[in-house]
Amino acid sequence: LEVNVAEKYVLVEPNVTMKALIQATLKHGLIPPVVMELRSITVGGAIQGGAGESSSFKYGPFHEHSLAYEVLLGDGSVVNVSPEENRDIFTGLPCTYGTIGVITLAKIRLIPAKPFVHLTYHRVASFDECLAYMKEKMEMAIDFVDAIMWEKGNGVVMTGTFSDRVSDLPQTSFLRPWDEWFYIHAGRITKRYTHYEELIPLTDYCF
Repeated sequence: LEVNVAEKYVLVEPNVTMKALIQATLKHGLIPPVVMELRSITVGGAIQGGAGESSSFKYGPFHEHSLAYEVLLGDGSVVNVSPEENRDIFTGLPCTYGTIGVITLAKIRLIPAKPFVHLTYHRVASFDECLAYMKEKMEMAIDFVDAIMWEKGNGVVMTGTFSDRVSDLPQTSFLRPWDEWFYIHAGRITKRYTHYEELIPLTDYCF
């Protein structure tokens, strides 16, 4: 309904999907701090379901960046809730799957975005190494962290940072019909390299 560039927030209805939300906010160089990888997840579902993603180590779940809601309660009344107004409902509403009330409008904080994610792959040989490497990277200035363990001795930790530079790093797309699924792409890289870097357009990284 509105992207407020000056105050960095978006007013959005609950059935809006992640794809539609990001398409709207990226036009202004902004993005929610947490974006789920499945484009069909809705704003209301992300709030009521406690959704998280690869930036959640830094920002928490999606609903942590809700500034206010309009909510339909069980008695038929519609109330505005925020940290300043009806705070008990505002605090208790997320992760309740609609049992407290139905969200009809959400005000979500936005952060500046850049055109690319600089993604680094690091092969790991055990669960312990995977966890240790993730913990180490979480203390650094990164924006995303995730991992895949295919089996006990074979895994990869991926770390990402927003990037606006077009460098000589390879660029990879995941949105075209012939593109690889991400986990297949990551697995192929891991078989060939212990360390690998590439740029991914932000629209591809989100979805």
